[in-house]
Amino acid sequence: MQGKGYSAKNKLGLGVYNLDPIWLTFTEFDWYVDRGFTNNYILNGAWINSSIGGAEKVIESGGQAWLGCPAFASCNTTLSKYMEGLVAKVNKFKDAGVWDCFVGFNFDEPLLHRATNQDLLDVTKAMHEEFGLRIFPVFSTQEVLGQKGNWNDPDGTLILESFATEYLTDIAFDSYGYDYRQPPTQAMIEKLDAVREKYPVVTDSASYYRFVYDRLKETVENKNAYVWVVPCMYTTNTWAAVQSDEDYCIEHLKGLTSLLFEQQHPGGIMGYTFKSWNKKQPGLDFHLHRSNPNRWNKFENAMREIYDKIKDIDLK
Repeated sequence: MQGKGYSAKNKLGLGVYNLDPIWLTFTEFDWYVDRGFTNNYILNGAWINSSIGGAEKVIESGGQAWLGCPAFASCNTTLSKYMEGLVAKVNKFKDAGVWDCFVGFNFDEPLLHRATNQDLLDVTKAMHEEFGLRIFPVFSTQEVLGQKGNWNDPDGTLILESFATEYLTDIAFDSYGYDYRQPPTQAMIEKLDAVREKYPVVTDSASYYRFVYDRLKETVENKNAYVWVVPCMYTTNTWAAVQSDEDYCIEHLKGLTSLLFEQQHPGGIMGYTFKSWNKKQPGLDFHLHRSNPNRWNKFENAMREIYDKIKDIDLK
């Protein structure tokens, strides 16, 4: 398969969680890839045949892929069984001739999925030694700041510890409810005031995200880790006491892109979410659907404008 040489591999990335053919037809997936505003894709290893088909399109488009993995938790399985399953999945991609477009592994909020810090260290060390590829977890605010631990944390304050991060190459955290628009609503002002009582440096939404990223970077041992931002790309409730709409998501995307450009080692943008999980919180599969009379065309244009700015920027 010739492709275009996986041209995104050494460039800043732009992708959307769950833009993956396990959730839509191959024809639809191809259509979204061809829209020309993404070059990064997380393909879920749970449905290998669908992910192989997605990888074929990623190769054709010159993009790159991450293998989406469940978080490893020793209370659920052994490390050897987890790695045995992961190696088997990778071998299927290799057998299909599409593994070369994968740059590494992505997983979500490990500590909130019952992993311990030791689990995180053990599995990322094993991934590094087995594959030598990039490792990209996305953390919750709770994991970074130590608020609300996972189910097996008796004190409710399980926090990401530095020793567990030795093998992380790419990092991000997700938080969707802080409105970048000005002026802020009264509810947003009150939320920021409450946060500022504990963290005085937080004065607005931009400083909130900057503060949490600074804490995450302080925690992670690899000071050269690539930083990704995770903008809101769906309809949900926010701290501003409004639901995120097209304008909200545009400003969230722009605001976090500005933060990305502040980073010494920017990695890219991985928005959430393409897949709609319920009717009250539609994602981009609804908002960007070609037959939607209220399609988010302005949002797609904002995505494309930002993609055009970052797609040729080298990772550093």
